[in-house]
Amino acid sequence: MKLLVAQVKLRLGDTIARSLTAQAQLSDALAQNARQQQDLRTQIEDARLKATQLQADIQAHDVQTKATQARVELERAEIGRLARAEYEQPDSTLVRLLRSGSLKGWLVGASDLAAAARRGQQLRSALEQDLAQLNQEQSTRQSDLEQLTGLQSQQQADLQKLHALGQQQQETAKQLSAKIAATKLELGRVDGQQPALADRLSQALDAEVTQIIDFANQQAWSSVQLSLQSDPVQTVVQTAAHSTQSRFIWPMPKGQITQGFGPSQLSFEPAFGGFAHFHTGVDVAGPENDPVLAADDGRVVQAATGSSGYGNYVVIGHASGISTLYGHLNQLLVKPGDEVRQGDTVGLEGSTGYSTGPHVHFEVRVNGVPVDPLNYLPAGAPSPTRA
Repeated sequence: MKLLVAQVKLRLGDTIARSLTAQAQLSDALAQNARQQQDLRTQIEDARLKATQLQADIQAHDVQTKATQARVELERAEIGRLARAEYEQPDSTLVRLLRSGSLKGWLVGASDLAAAARRGQQLRSALEQDLAQLNQEQSTRQSDLEQLTGLQSQQQADLQKLHALGQQQQETAKQLSAKIAATKLELGRVDGQQPALADRLSQALDAEVTQIIDFANQQAWSSVQLSLQSDPVQTVVQTAAHSTQSRFIWPMPKGQITQGFGPSQLSFEPAFGGFAHFHTGVDVAGPENDPVLAADDGRVVQAATGSSGYGNYVVIGHASGISTLYGHLNQLLVKPGDEVRQGDTVGLEGSTGYSTGPHVHFEVRVNGVPVDPLNYLPAGAPSPTRA
């Protein structure tokens, strides 16, 4: 009986510890969500200003195009008048000569008329070229405006999703707070309960808390996915130094793997893939403050500090819906929005958050779903290989 009571107390204590960790992570996630919403509002305002400027440019070009069109029509009419004047002159050169009064006068008159016609043709040709260019520029501006309008619609939709996600996270935080209070209350009543009843209650509480924590983790990664959807990472031209045989390089080339991707016995690991506890990345350990490198080219999506969970961590978005996470860092050396190249230092290895010693937790997700990082890394143990 005493052993069962001790196990119940241990389970309840672990449930409280995991709940407090998740609560801190939720607080960080809510702060990140607020920042993302503000960034998106800024982007929406920038897009609105650009759209306003484009609309003004289009209107100004409309005026310029109409003026050029009017000049083309005017020159066309003038050329027609000159042509008619030439046509209506007497056919006989002798008659023209007699009417001019002198050979010189006739030559000058004929020359002036021909020159005027040529200049008119040249001017009309130049104006028509200007008109064609104006129409092309107008078409480009109109296309840009349509794209910008589409972007604004997408950004507004993403903002609504972020807002809804933030509300879900707030509700999850409330549920977690209630479970923490209930678990603490149950812990205080264990000694006065039947051990079997206390055991059942503690297991039920632990299962409920695990479900809430799993949902909170999904919400946190949903935030990352929303950020990548609203501003996708494009494929960049790879440098000569980029790996070719593997997609990634090791984030800590001189480290050692201390835990792999897969089912775990550690109770603080989240449920995944049908397992109660699952390690969703690989842990690579090395001397504290070793440089942690970007596994691939990409853009920093999150760079957050915290005292629980991943601790201080960086999330990088890559092309093709892939993102990587680097957790438990002592120091962050990048910020959200930074463009990074494969091998750039993103932080220094540490033991912040829920950690048992200096290491980097390296996680790979495809469209938000954890996958085994070893499938993307050079074969074998960590090394400086860039094959």
